[in-house]
Amino acid sequence: MKKNFAPETYFDLSKYIHKALFDKSETVWDALNNLDEYLMKLIESISAGGRIKGEVRVGAKLYGDNIIISDGAIVESTAYIRGPVFIGPRSIVGPGAFIRGPVITGEKCIIGNSTEAKNTIMLDGSQASHFNYIGDSIFGNNATVGAGTQLANTKITMTTVRVGGVDTGRKSFGAVLGDGTKLGCSAVCDPGTLIQKGCLILPLTYVRGGVYEQGEKFMLKKVV
Repeated sequence: MKKNFAPETYFDLSKYIHKALFDKSETVWDALNNLDEYLMKLIESISAGGRIKGEVRVGAKLYGDNIIISDGAIVESTAYIRGPVFIGPRSIVGPGAFIRGPVITGEKCIIGNSTEAKNTIMLDGSQASHFNYIGDSIFGNNATVGAGTQLANTKITMTTVRVGGVDTGRKSFGAVLGDGTKLGCSAVCDPGTLIQKGCLILPLTYVRGGVYEQGEKFMLKKVV
């Protein structure tokens, strides 16, 4: 059971600039619990004048001095960002994107056109490019979701989210997508959905909460 929740089951963290988020994490969702404090310390370590190094195009709205836009990153016109937020090098925030911190991305990530992100961690190369909701979630390296995919993060009953019979202690917890996992357009994941590395999921799929590994192509095998 413990292995099913360990960060290394989902991600290769060896090259991730923010791998300290996962230090001493017994479960993969511990990183979400660490996010606020980690971002606060990271932002405070950078002078206010050195926090915006990428390109913020005319018409984008950035609220607060607790936002970092790294070298080579682009924030498109009409995007809205409220910190604390760290946008990594060569990442893109698309037009109409709505980012409510804490949110942190690695390199070459995309939070795209009309996508809403909140309390989310993205590893290098991950993408939510079009009309997505990604809340209280973690994207592995090169994990992607197709247009219209939604990662639900709160239960209708407003109770804490359980995964495989384990109470996460979180009332808001979306999905964990392992390295290379790809969800097709308009897929929907229940709160507390953990998908391991390299899974491919067809468009319009409904994924119930739990832990999944790769089965046959486009088929998930539920672990717990």
